[in-house]
Amino acid sequence: TSNFTFQSILNHSTYNLFVRIYDDNERLKRIYKSVTRKISLVVVPITIILIVIAMPLFYVLLSEKWLNAVPYFQLICIGNLFAPLYLINTNVLNAQGQSRLTLRLELSKWVLVIIAIALFLNKGIFPLLAGFSAAYIINYFISVIVVTRQIGISISAHIKLVMPSILLGLACALTYFLSPFINNLYLLLLTQVICTLVIYFSILHLFFKEELEWLLYVRNEK
Repeated sequence: TSNFTFQSILNHSTYNLFVRIYDDNERLKRIYKSVTRKISLVVVPITIILIVIAMPLFYVLLSEKWLNAVPYFQLICIGNLFAPLYLINTNVLNAQGQSRLTLRLELSKWVLVIIAIALFLNKGIFPLLAGFSAAYIINYFISVIVVTRQIGISISAHIKLVMPSILLGLACALTYFLSPFINNLYLLLLTQVICTLVIYFSILHLFFKEELEWLLYVRNEK
């Protein structure tokens, strides 16, 4: 529900932003890059962090009997790693009046999902979820190809926008290696959360001050 609310707000705000500047391609490219970079620096690390702390998080919030669901939760997180960025891509296309391209992207997503179902339906839930996750990620990369061609930026430029968020998330994921040293899952979760916050905001402060100021501004506005 919180993820749905976030994506609804993101969908509304980015579409309204892009539609006001759709006829100024240079400005559109600049705003698109800025939005993609800022949003990715929030959602990608948080998703990776959720994957890392899933086991103690489930234990603390839901109890031990839910631990078998952790791998499924992690796969769902992987599949949704780039979902907000996919939403930004489709909003750029819609703002430019290219709804037919958005429709094709949605159709390609469902074709990939159907292929995943056909391949893994009889293999169990885990392979099926893995197939779904792969379909969503592949479709995101297809959307990157479509959007970069449409607005006139290179794929390598787009990779440079998103790669810092992946590296930041992986840096935060280093807290996973605390697991062998802390047997108490309550203490493990607390330690991982604190260490993750320290790593995340330290790296933002050192290398992404503009994005950190934006994040704090958004937080204060709430």
